[in-house]
Amino acid sequence: MAGVSSGFDPSKQITLIYGSASGLRQRVVAQVVETALPPEEREWGLTVLDAPEAGLEGIVGHLRSGSLMASDRVLVVRAADKLPAAAQRQLAAALRQVPAETRVVFDCEVSAESRGGAPVRPDLKSAIADVGQIVEAAPPGDRELPGWIAQEAAARGKRMPIPVATAFVGIVGSRVDLMLGELDKLITYVGTDLQDITIADVNEVVCGEKESTIFELVDAIGKRDARSALAILPDLLPASGVQGAAIGLLGMISRQIRVIWQAQALTKAGFRLEGMSKAPEGWDDRLPKDHNFFTTTRGRSFMVQKYCSQARNFTDVQLVRAMIRIYEAELTLKGQSERRMDDRLALETLIVALCRL
Repeated sequence: MAGVSSGFDPSKQITLIYGSASGLRQRVVAQVVETALPPEEREWGLTVLDAPEAGLEGIVGHLRSGSLMASDRVLVVRAADKLPAAAQRQLAAALRQVPAETRVVFDCEVSAESRGGAPVRPDLKSAIADVGQIVEAAPPGDRELPGWIAQEAAARGKRMPIPVATAFVGIVGSRVDLMLGELDKLITYVGTDLQDITIADVNEVVCGEKESTIFELVDAIGKRDARSALAILPDLLPASGVQGAAIGLLGMISRQIRVIWQAQALTKAGFRLEGMSKAPEGWDDRLPKDHNFFTTTRGRSFMVQKYCSQARNFTDVQLVRAMIRIYEAELTLKGQSERRMDDRLALETLIVALCRL
């Protein structure tokens, strides 16, 4: 299960799930429930308690009681780590006498910065480990986020290419719960008729927590506004960012220049692009399949106007030089160039070059 430590077994009698992302923890809870209880028994066989509210007596009472309406039971206990130390010791002893037909899930939230492992007291932790399992719901690392959200989209029946996933992460940030919520909203927007999620879809509906987005960065480059682009870059690529993080940003910059170039070529050929949703006759083979102007804009007037406006900022020769600069930056980022610089400096150098062609 993505984001969950290996070895998770939903059939175990007792599970402690902990982590900062409630969405990932709830998946573990749901899988235990689905494994232990058929749908017709969940109304009667599932009990959810808040540990501080129920107290030790309430939790132990539910551990020992059965259900007249369901043959099996699942007891979900939230925030057991908030119980006093003495109560956790007594709860540890009670876990060794749980009826065989009962499954218990302890759901504990920890901060994203926590590195202390399971947050319960050692005696309760030991009792759970002896008869069950301890599972961490850890958010993916920064480098894994685009691939992870692409997999999440695939699990929902949608195809999200890595450049699109990178743009999504650039807007939303690394909070898993927010990412999952925005992905659900995005999939609802795309609907059932379309399988692919595009950059235009992301740009249209996705919201995030970062002050600046990848779209603001590439639009600043399209306007040849180096000052604004350089001011935005630190939000998207901190100086302490992981190695290789700039590759996704470079892909978005390349996409922007390619779409601008197509807008320029089409308008110079005499086409009025506003209102057009597909390539003119005879142009299908002349336009790229990836980063295609018409699949990017999808007939949206504001996007067509934006790219046509930015196309007026470049000549043909400047666009050729831009693609050469992007290729050189890619070699630098991949360590295949004689030039040696970190990711931030490589992109800063590229931005200045593109805006000063």
